[in-house]
Amino acid sequence: MTTDPQEFNASESVKFRVPCYSRSIGKPASVQLRGIFILRNCLATLALVSMAYQAHAQDVANWDFATTQKRACASGNMTEMNECMATAYAEADRQMNKIYTELQTALLKPAPLKRAQLAWLRFRDAECEFQAPKESQGSEAPYSMNACLIDLTAKRTLDLTQITPCNGCVEFKPDRYKLR
Repeated sequence: MTTDPQEFNASESVKFRVPCYSRSIGKPASVQLRGIFILRNCLATLALVSMAYQAHAQDVANWDFATTQKRACASGNMTEMNECMATAYAEADRQMNKIYTELQTALLKPAPLKRAQLAWLRFRDAECEFQAPKESQGSEAPYSMNACLIDLTAKRTLDLTQITPCNGCVEFKPDRYKLR
């Protein structure tokens, strides 16, 4: 039997090579039977890879960084809930600004980060206007808007904390490379 590698594309950026075996007509029954088992194993492998990829994609889609704040602000009337979410957003924004400021002072060339941050702020505001339009939600509009702002701000904070020196990309001031 010859190996006929079939390519399974889970997405444009993720590719899996799955060994599948071809079975030709006219071979002895024992060889054909073995081919059936191999084909079954190949299909089972493809099914498992597909399920794992779908589960991963679903997990990524369900990341809501505002879940904790939503639970904490779930009691009381709508005005109290809106105030609670506004306070939670102010805290998330304060944390992001703290990380951003620290990163700005550490970078050798901070201008690209500033441009990126300003563009991200415009994106965040537009995205939350899209996700939580004020005119369609009534008294829940501030709650939904703050939930969206918290979610995207917390994600951006995480992104900012992941910026580290690397070979040829982000350059930090020399004192940041010293061992502490």
